[in-house]
Amino acid sequence: MNHLSEKGESYVETFMRKDLWRMLGMINNKYGRVTTEELLNINPVITKYEIKNFYMRSNQKLEKILTSALNNLKRRFLIDWELLTVIHVTNNDSEKWIIATDQDKKEILTAEREVLEEYGCKDIYQIFMKNKYE
Repeated sequence: MNHLSEKGESYVETFMRKDLWRMLGMINNKYGRVTTEELLNINPVITKYEIKNFYMRSNQKLEKILTSALNNLKRRFLIDWELLTVIHVTNNDSEKWIIATDQDKKEILTAEREVLEEYGCKDIYQIFMKNKYE
C-alpha cells in the first residue's frame, strides 16, 4: 500500500510476480536467479528434480499467500487487481515483455493441451512427475 500511495495520481501499477514477492519481502534477491547448474555445483547431492520441485511448490505457496492478501485488500475496497498473462519475446539479442491478447491466451492454452495429450497426461502435475517439464 505504501508503494501504491507514493505513485501520486497514477492509480495503475503493473508488477511481475517475482518483483512483487521481492518488494513485499517474501523472497530475497537470489530466489530464482541462481541457475540449476550453480545449485548442483553447490550441493551435488540434490537433483534437478528436487530443485524444480522446490520452485514449483514454493511458487504455489507464494502465489497463494499473495492472492489471499490482494483479495483481502480488494474486499476492503482498497485496491482492485487482475492477473495478466505476459509473453517474453526475444529477437536478435533484444527482449521485451508484452501483455497477451485473448487470441494469444487461446493459443497458449491450445499448445499446453497438446503437450498434455502428447505425453498422455491429465494435468501439468503429471508432466512434472514424469520429469518431462522441460
